[in-house]
Amino acid sequence: MESISFSILALILLTTIKERSSLLRSLGDREKKLETLAGTSNALSQDFLSRIQTQLDLWGLTPSEKEISLLLIKGLSLEEISRVRKTSSKTVRQHAVNIYAKSKIEGRHQLSAYFIEELLQPCDHKK
Repeated sequence: MESISFSILALILLTTIKERSSLLRSLGDREKKLETLAGTSNALSQDFLSRIQTQLDLWGLTPSEKEISLLLIKGLSLEEISRVRKTSSKTVRQHAVNIYAKSKIEGRHQLSAYFIEELLQPCDHKK
């Protein structure tokens, strides 16, 4: 009877070890996939930021206007931007007016939408 119990325990232990090994391999594979996805995500974010910067340059924005544009696109209010930049809200408001005039955009929602639409454009995949 003891040998049967020992055999059952050995079988259970062997099965547990195999399952653990399999889980560890699977976890390792998933970690590699996550690293790849994180790298891809970072590259896409950098590409998107580069495209935004290029457009802001094309609009002829000053460095301050570019910074404020990015903060507006991120959704910060004029008051929040003035606190972040440690400038008066009147200065931030004037920069925003200049941004909208130079870009021929009517407001913060259109500014954000302008760049979000670029994100939503279908990708050209070469076959």
